[in-house]
Amino acid sequence: MIPDFLTPFICVTITFTIIGNNPAHISPFPTGNCTLCCPIQPDRDIEYQLYTRRNPGIPNLLVVNNAATLQRSSFNRSNPTVVYIHGYSERAPGLSAATIRDAYLRRGDYNVVLVDWGKLSALPWYITAVRNTRLVGPHVGGMVRWLDAQGAVPMSRVHVIGFSLGAEVAGFMGKSLAPQQVGRITGLDAAFPLYMDTGADGHLTSADATFVDVVHTDGGIFGFPTPLGHADFYPNGGRPPQPGCATDNVIYSGIIRIINHCLRS
Repeated sequence: MIPDFLTPFICVTITFTIIGNNPAHISPFPTGNCTLCCPIQPDRDIEYQLYTRRNPGIPNLLVVNNAATLQRSSFNRSNPTVVYIHGYSERAPGLSAATIRDAYLRRGDYNVVLVDWGKLSALPWYITAVRNTRLVGPHVGGMVRWLDAQGAVPMSRVHVIGFSLGAEVAGFMGKSLAPQQVGRITGLDAAFPLYMDTGADGHLTSADATFVDVVHTDGGIFGFPTPLGHADFYPNGGRPPQPGCATDNVIYSGIIRIINHCLRS
C-alpha cells in the first residue's frame, strides 16, 4: 500500500479524450487493496451528486450521515428518485452520467443522484475496478438506507441505473440491503469480463431488487449475453456493432479492449 504522505502527489486521476467526445480517466496507480495501490477511503473516494430542476448543472453534494447536507439540498420528497452509477474509466458527471441526468430532468421533476466512484474505476486498472465494485456497492446501499431513514425516499421508490461496472455495483448494492430491496435496478450492459463465472453472488441478478430489467447491446464482449433480470431486452439482437453507433466509439472500445488484454497477459 502506498504511504499516506505520498498519496496527494501520485494518487491522482487524469481526465483526457482519446477519440471524439469520449473522455477517459487514467491513474498512474490503482486505488484498492494491493502492494502498490493507493489507499481506499470510501467516504472520500465515492461522491453523491444531487441534481434537480432547481440545480440542473451544479450539484448538491450529499454526505451520508450528515443530515445538514440533505436539508440544505434541493431534494424534493415528492419527486421520484433515480440513482445513476457510471462504468469503467468514467466519472460523474461524465458523458453517460450527464446524458442520463439531462434526460430525466427534461422529462420531469426528479431527484437525480449521480454516484462518482471514478477514483476507484480509472484506466488501465480494470481488475482493480472489478474488485472495487464489491466495496462501492455496499457504500451506495448505505446511502440509500440513509435516505430512507431520513424520510427522504423509501427504498421501494428508488430506481438505480448502472452502466457496465456500474450495473454490477448496483447488484452488490442490492445484495448488501437484503432482505430489504430497492424498487428497481436497471442494468445497462452489465459487465461480463471477470463476472461471467462468479455465480449469482458475484454479479447482478433478479434477486437484487423488487424489479430488475437489463438492456443488452454488447453481449458476449463487454456485456452479459445471458438473461440476468426479470425482464431482459436485446436491441438488434443484443450484440455489437449497434446501428447508429459512431465509429469513434467502436475505436475507443477497441483501445480499452487492448489495454485490458495486455493487463491479463
